[in-house]
Amino acid sequence: MDSSGDVSLFCRGLLKNLLSRHGDRFKLVPGEEVTDFEVDEKILFGVTSRNQNGDFVTRQCDKIVLALGVRSAELCNSIGVPCPVYPAKGHLVTVSSRF
Repeated sequence: MDSSGDVSLFCRGLLKNLLSRHGDRFKLVPGEEVTDFEVDEKILFGVTSRNQNGDFVTRQCDKIVLALGVRSAELCNSIGVPCPVYPAKGHLVTVSSRF
């Protein structure tokens, strides 16, 4: 079976690939909810998230993997980036960090 339509299989493969290629620069933070993007002059430079203790944490980055499902549109729209995601299993979108 291939990963077509299997979001879990796709995400596990993506994580494995990111860690093997970019483990020194890639960070996965389970249990945190992204609440905002940090943007300056239309350039994404970080994300703010809420950790499991309820504290807000801001992390710098130059790329992100946005995997928030239908909530992706809400966050993207807040910085003026169209993100036409609607409830549908396996829907993926790629956008540039420069918009």
